[in-house]
Amino acid sequence: MLQKSTTAEREITIKMEKKIAQLQEEKKKSSDSSATEIHKLYGVINQLAREGQELRQTKVLLRDKVKHLTTRLKEKENECAISERRLHLAMRVLSPLRHRILMDYAKQKISYSFTKTAWKKLIASQLPTSELAIRIKNKLEKAGESQTPSVKDLAFLFSMRNSLRKKGNKVAHHATRAELRDAVLTLPTKSRHRLFLESLFRFIFKRDLNSPLRK
Repeated sequence: MLQKSTTAEREITIKMEKKIAQLQEEKKKSSDSSATEIHKLYGVINQLAREGQELRQTKVLLRDKVKHLTTRLKEKENECAISERRLHLAMRVLSPLRHRILMDYAKQKISYSFTKTAWKKLIASQLPTSELAIRIKNKLEKAGESQTPSVKDLAFLFSMRNSLRKKGNKVAHHATRAELRDAVLTLPTKSRHRLFLESLFRFIFKRDLNSPLRK
């Protein structure tokens, strides 16, 4: 009876030892697995930290790039505004002048249908504009000119009240200080003509080109 009890106790002890060993093994595996997972987690955290640092650096670079491009864009906008202003000024001045030039070309071509003497006499005759226009129209048609202006247009061309010619004359002999300044600024800096005109500008207006304009 005692022997059976001892055997049973031994079996129980063996089972308990196996169970304890099994639990210890599972604990060890669990610890190793946890350590591995923690190590991996630290690796991911470090990788994310590096990527975050790279993103911050990229953000700074992009911000500086945007700032630079914004500055360049403003400079280009200012340059375009100046160019548009100069173009507007040029067209404002050139258009009336070219209108006058076109009328001068027309008069010159009309004169070719007359001899020099006849043309001078006709212009000096002080005929009424309407009669002068009729004579010129007839002469052009006899000379075989095509697409000749109407009598009305010829009368306007030779009229002393020709508003287009007056505008051309005005532009040719008048300009505001701002227009004169802008015209000088179109010339290359330090060029001989630029320096020459700057000296005249200072002489006339007693101020430099870059001086603010008075309202």
